Amino acid sequence: RVKTQGSGLARQLAGNRPLPVEWGGQVIASIGHIQDTENTYGIIPSASNEQDRFDLHEPPVIGDYITMAFDNTEWDSRYGLYARDIRSDDSEGHEWPFVIRTNQQGNVHLEFNQIEVPPADWQMYMVDKDFGVVRDVGKEPLYTFASHGTERVRNFVLVVGPPAFAKMAIQQYVAIPKEYSLFQNMPNPFNAITSIRFSLPEESQVNLVIYDVLGHEVTTLASKDPYGAGTHVLLWDGKDRFGRNVATGIYLYTLTATRDGAVKFQTARKLILLK
Repeated sequence: RVKTQGSGLARQLAGNRPLPVEWGGQVIASIGHIQDTENTYGIIPSASNEQDRFDLHEPPVIGDYITMAFDNTEWDSRYGLYARDIRSDDSEGHEWPFVIRTNQQGNVHLEFNQIEVPPADWQMYMVDKDFGVVRDVGKEPLYTFASHGTERVRNFVLVVGPPAFAKMAIQQYVAIPKEYSLFQNMPNPFNAITSIRFSLPEESQVNLVIYDVLGHEVTTLASKDPYGAGTHVLLWDGKDRFGRNVATGIYLYTLTATRDGAVKFQTARKLILLK
């Protein structure tokens, strides 16, 4: 699915008139060959912080789809989901809540493209509110998560502003973990792809390995990879290290976190793969 009402902030508002943004960008959501490309946010001094002529409602979905929309359901009037959300410049920073929904199964990819960059000292973060994951999309503009085709709404927020504003805004949604944790994979059982989430109270090197019930290594999802303090998610598609589909059954996933050469945390959980 591709929206067709325009192609970003640098294109047309109406007729031949350009959209006079100070800064802004585009978010592309895709799964397989299906895309939702027309999702734009930005700042225009004369814009309203609620609905006005610069904003566009999210169109309805049909057939196989993925939809990304800015969630303005809390506006006082003309509330709803929007494909384009333009704000005023009267704030010290900005938050754009958005949602993702799809009826397809697989990896969802989000790509954050800056068409006109914000002020040089500002930061840009995406918060996966459902999983508590924070991504600096100013530096890492790609984010991937698993969809199970259930049309479940996934909730996110884009935070843009000076460092102090960004830090305070993010703390509304997530907190730095106080301890190491490895969570149960979601979904479990699974038959195509599953999410494995873990939390770190400090920067650590992470090993995350999948084993069968006989203790044979199936695949490695992380091998002494550095991760910062916070919550992180890795995906497993039910394949071994050679790219072959593994059999239905019970598997173990183990997390080992080290810092300065010392093991800080080690644990394992079971997961079930059903074909």
